[in-house]
Amino acid sequence: MESISLDVFRYHVPFTEPLRIGTVVHAYRDGLLIRITKEDGRLGWGEIAPLPGFSTETLDEAHAQVLTIRDSLGNCRSLKEYFLDDELLASVRYGLELAYYNLCADKRQTALPFLITGTPRTDLTLSALLPADGEDAATQAARLMAAGCRSIKLKVGRGDPEHEAARVRQLRDTVGPSIEIRLDANQAWSMAQARAFLHAISGAQVSYVEEPLANQSRLEELACLTTVPIALDESLVSLSSDNLVRHTYAHAVILKPTLIGGIQATVDIAARAQSLGMQAVISSAFETGVGLLGIVALGAAVNEEDVPVGVDTYKFFARDVLVPQLDLGFPQVRLAELFAAQYKVTIDELVHL
Repeated sequence: MESISLDVFRYHVPFTEPLRIGTVVHAYRDGLLIRITKEDGRLGWGEIAPLPGFSTETLDEAHAQVLTIRDSLGNCRSLKEYFLDDELLASVRYGLELAYYNLCADKRQTALPFLITGTPRTDLTLSALLPADGEDAATQAARLMAAGCRSIKLKVGRGDPEHEAARVRQLRDTVGPSIEIRLDANQAWSMAQARAFLHAISGAQVSYVEEPLANQSRLEELACLTTVPIALDESLVSLSSDNLVRHTYAHAVILKPTLIGGIQATVDIAARAQSLGMQAVISSAFETGVGLLGIVALGAAVNEEDVPVGVDTYKFFARDVLVPQLDLGFPQVRLAELFAAQYKVTIDELVHL
């Protein structure tokens, strides 16, 4: 049996300003960091951070499960045995897998993406995130264009569908035809509202609209009534890769490993989606730099084409648990430079559990 110790830490990291995530405004991001250490001193860090309103588990539930795992290591079960446990919570599985992958990367002296696939991409395009609240989207978009941005994701669904559609059309007029526009409604609308919105943006050339319906069981019906592509996000939380064949009406799947259950689950669902003609988009769920490095690695591993990755949530953190903070090189990040940096976790700012 492998000899591994596991330490659990809690973090409480402020956002730059109060941020609406789903229907709740948050001033901080709370989560857990785990550190696994082998007898030879090699270690790997992972992050367990259920996203309130989106994850099926709470942080307290994840905390309780990882402490149970910690207390069982070295007595009756190895860490890798837990990866096969169907009872493992999604965020806990991601944290454990990420820590183990990072431990293996340390041992083999290689970068994390190479442990997921032998031929990762060397660079990634990043998609900018524009929240529904705050500064005018067109003003932000103009600034992003000047920085070389090629993909923008706009949050919608907070106001009247006609008003939201006008924002989208204004955004398209600002950025012109060459910039990708993605939309995310976070299951905000009724069927009537969604149909009105999609009809009003039909000429805006958006790549897709994520989860436009509060009733996700009617997504296929909606997809048959519009020419605007639909993407799955929240619906994937309870969906296995085997069941994707029932959802081929969707243009894309938005894969967040914290929500869908870890690194291997993300790889499996991405491969299945691509085999069905869907685009696999890797995205964050407001993880700190520890979890975000895993998401960047997945973005480099699962797509041969340059599909923009959604990690712009990082800009909303007032500080990070990593030193130095990640240099994502927006709007494009070079993987060799990102993973060559010597990151350290600021343990003195964490609570050791």
